[in-house]
Amino acid sequence: MTKTNASLRAAVFSFAFTICTTSVYGQDNIKVQPDPAVKEAVEIQEGGSPELIRQTREQLEEYKRAEQYDPKIKCYTKSVSLPLSNLKLGFEVAVNSDYITTLTFLDQNGNPYPTRLSRAGDAESFFVCSGSSSSCEAGEDELDLAHILTLSTNKLAGRSNLKVLFKGLHRAVHIPLVVKRNYCHDEVTISLPNINPDFEMPEPVLSNYESIVPQVDDLLARGLLDNLAYELLSPATPVTVNPVSMTDKKLPINDLRAVYNDGFTYIKTRLLLPQPSPNAITEGLMGQRVYRFKGKPHDIRGTYPSGRVVILKIKYPDSLAAYRTF
Repeated sequence: MTKTNASLRAAVFSFAFTICTTSVYGQDNIKVQPDPAVKEAVEIQEGGSPELIRQTREQLEEYKRAEQYDPKIKCYTKSVSLPLSNLKLGFEVAVNSDYITTLTFLDQNGNPYPTRLSRAGDAESFFVCSGSSSSCEAGEDELDLAHILTLSTNKLAGRSNLKVLFKGLHRAVHIPLVVKRNYCHDEVTISLPNINPDFEMPEPVLSNYESIVPQVDDLLARGLLDNLAYELLSPATPVTVNPVSMTDKKLPINDLRAVYNDGFTYIKTRLLLPQPSPNAITEGLMGQRVYRFKGKPHDIRGTYPSGRVVILKIKYPDSLAAYRTF
């Protein structure tokens, strides 16, 4: 078929398609009813009926939008404590091109441990940032962020390592890095075997604290401070208290004692400034005190006099499950 014949045929079909898909031609009172054979020939030339073409275009648009979304990946959170003899992470921190990974560094007391210097072996593939400035280094007014590093990548594959230096540690912390497509680490918390030398233990201002939490002379609290047997504290019910560090590491229980009675939980501890706040305090000797909490709190966070941040995990006996607290 010559080029002229092909152009003529295309023009004829285009004209016929216009006629077939238009119910009114010229005057409004002229009805056009194309022959079924002609209409079929036009639809074959055009690739289908107008409705089929419309649906196909919509499906193509949906497909293009779906292409913009990668398959959902799994993100993991992990906590680890490093000994002084081996400051190398025992696993690779997985980074993904579409997600941000954070590394949080704590000292052995659970307090923030700011980084002094961080360097990635392949800085073109792994981007390490601290703080909010374009230099990716925390400024003097961002010391509360200096213990957190963010990791990102623009690669789909690759490996490297990260070296992080801290004040008070004589060696760098070594962190292996890897790019993964189907999973990543969302947050990795690393507890270091040293006390942050710049951490200042906040002085508990009891006068201000008392204005919020009154000190009371509670008989049940006095019984806990005097180490009376639980049988002598009846009808109070003993509850279990387990102290853990910020990395979920169990700590010695020492002289922790706790009971539940008449809608309140009583805890004997050396903890300072607990959260949530109690509604009463009974002072004892040698820094001991009993905090009275309304209801049945399950996690109480505070600070020991040494500076260690502690979480008290409270477990109530099944016999109290039916009790409703307000």
